[in-house]
Amino acid sequence: MGSIALALAFLVAQEANSPAPASAPPTPVAAPASAFPDAAPAEVGLDPEALARLGAKVQAFVDEGEIVGAELVVVAKHRTAYRATFGWEDLEKKTAMPPCGIFCVRSMTKPVCGTAIQLLVDRGELSLDDKIAQYFHSFDHDDAAQITVRHLLTHTGGLPMSQFLGRRPLQDAKDLPDIADVAGEFGPKTKPGEVFNYSDDGSDTLGALVEQLSGKTLDRFLAEELFDPLAMRDTIGVLKDGDPRLPRVHGLYIGGAENWTRYWEPGKPPIFKFLMASQSLYASIDDYARFLALWMDGGAAGGKRLLSKEAVERALVPGPAMLGSPIGFRGWKLFYGQLWMVYVDPKRAPGKQVVAFGHNGSDGTFAYAFPERDLMVFYFTQSRQQRTGETFERTLQETLLVPPAPKEE
Repeated sequence: MGSIALALAFLVAQEANSPAPASAPPTPVAAPASAFPDAAPAEVGLDPEALARLGAKVQAFVDEGEIVGAELVVVAKHRTAYRATFGWEDLEKKTAMPPCGIFCVRSMTKPVCGTAIQLLVDRGELSLDDKIAQYFHSFDHDDAAQITVRHLLTHTGGLPMSQFLGRRPLQDAKDLPDIADVAGEFGPKTKPGEVFNYSDDGSDTLGALVEQLSGKTLDRFLAEELFDPLAMRDTIGVLKDGDPRLPRVHGLYIGGAENWTRYWEPGKPPIFKFLMASQSLYASIDDYARFLALWMDGGAAGGKRLLSKEAVERALVPGPAMLGSPIGFRGWKLFYGQLWMVYVDPKRAPGKQVVAFGHNGSDGTFAYAFPERDLMVFYFTQSRQQRTGETFERTLQETLLVPPAPKEE
């Protein structure tokens, strides 16, 4: 979201405003064991040749300079049927992309924050129709007073994309409540409930709401209520010196084909000084798979229920259409649920049209769940401003989702 010039200026500003690193990089530690044991593709109903074609497409992205590096993981029937890395961790040094690394998942933070909101709704501490002005007085004026929790979950509150694109530097934000207060002060651009307008400010306001109701930082709330129960040990809310996982965090590139520039790497000061509900989570593919599986499995994990079935159902109901957003799945339409991207096949019967859900992140990460197939696909890059999502989705559909034509006798 936002122009390339604004994005590049924003990232350069973070470099200029950041203090020097406090200490030497810590010693890396091995990734924890996967929650989804390896399986041969045929054991989980997948064609190994189809997986190879999907991997070949990602390799082509690297070869053509469209991305710097990537990790691709396919989980079927809760088994890991395919894992491969492609390209470079460090483009200049030609250091190969290692497996099981930790990525900045950017907007894929939003569904995680949305899960925190659903937990509070399940507990009766919050209603989807509560006005935000009940919790933040800066919203108690004009159209801002009409914005509800539901509006912010569906990006229909009318709030702009981000106050940090031209209005003020990110480094000026003290915490999530500060972001919420500024968002409320300036108010919506359009009347709440009328149109879809993707908003980081709206998601960060929801994160501030979690903090206010729980009395904990969003980082701590998620760790206690979600990451620890799901054994998401490679998920990081705020990068800190001395964290043994830090060497496994991938550096980040920006610029596009033939013009890639590494704008952040481990050892440099972190871009975010607190967990932003809209965009600043770090996670490995295996950890995000644990999170996605919680939703695909109806809110239960490891024999324990974390979310109600009602929460899962309401969050994945297609809401506003994401008009103008790219989609590579042919014949499907893209809608927004409650901080989830929801894919719909309009040819199917009413009530059975949702075929997939997931989210993507602006640093080049993509996650998809196909519940009816018990299938999850993760394509993570560290390449901001790449344009491979549509092509990847089209290839994914052609290789894994469309049954092959029967062979002639």
